[in-house]
Amino acid sequence: MRVWRLVRRRRLPDAFTGEGARLAGGRWNSSGVRVVYTSDTLALATLEYLVHTSLLHAPREIMSIWADVPDDLPSETVALTRLPKHWQRYDPPVEVLREFGDDWIKRGKTAVLKVPAAIVPLELNYLLNPEHAAFRRIRVGRPQPVTIDQRLF
Repeated sequence: MRVWRLVRRRRLPDAFTGEGARLAGGRWNSSGVRVVYTSDTLALATLEYLVHTSLLHAPREIMSIWADVPDDLPSETVALTRLPKHWQRYDPPVEVLREFGDDWIKRGKTAVLKVPAAIVPLELNYLLNPEHAAFRRIRVGRPQPVTIDQRLF
């Protein structure tokens, strides 16, 4: 399975360490917890990047990076029916979602958590656990510059 991530060029060294999520926290993790957020497609990864960036100040040096996750890597899937009401809103019940992700990391049973994308709930984001032993089997591709259509801005 191939997953995608967009980052600023200067963040490339940490793109698959979970450091950004550890520092800032996210929808699915608290500050202090390392998680690598990736998406099912480059298009979804682009949307995810844009919703977390001011459209007026989008970086010019955005890089895409793919990673190949072996199909036999241990994973879990979060069903939409298991999520709280309004989970995908801009102001979601983050305590519940973060607890879910933090618990997943603490259990350490799987390297991948498949979660519905808040932007397009029928598509998936893949959370990667950089602390899991199987994480080292993930092959990270070569970064490529991304040009985002200016009409989006």
